[in-house]
Amino acid sequence: MPLSTSQIKETFGLFDADGSGAIDKEELALACKGLGLSLDATQIDEMLQKIDKDGNSIIEVDEFEKMIRIKEGEMDSTSEVKKAFDLFGENSPTLTAEHFERVAQQIGIEFDAEKTALFIKEASNGAGSVNLNQWNVVHGLPEEEPEEY
Repeated sequence: MPLSTSQIKETFGLFDADGSGAIDKEELALACKGLGLSLDATQIDEMLQKIDKDGNSIIEVDEFEKMIRIKEGEMDSTSEVKKAFDLFGENSPTLTAEHFERVAQQIGIEFDAEKTALFIKEASNGAGSVNLNQWNVVHGLPEEEPEEY
């Protein structure tokens, strides 16, 4: 099931650390992982060249949505999301703000604790962490039973 425009914009906002309405290459890679897209550095560069209409080496939200729509047609959503979830959560059954913060620090982007906390609160009904099914519901994907860890 394709992501809605609002889901894509919400994900974009999580990785637009400075609220500028644009993300750079590193933020783009993290955002793609957050949406379950497994892209290597070469694929990110190729997408940046194809999608960056104005050639400023950053992606605005409309360019990001276009890229996601292209990549959606090339992926198996459920398995790719599971891979990204496991990567972010270090094989934990849930994701917390600390998981997002760790990934942000690893790739050197500013971590927006407020946006991340709001996302987790909404997705988890206030539980403080998000399991795979909650993640899938927020992103319009089918629910599935999480694997035993």
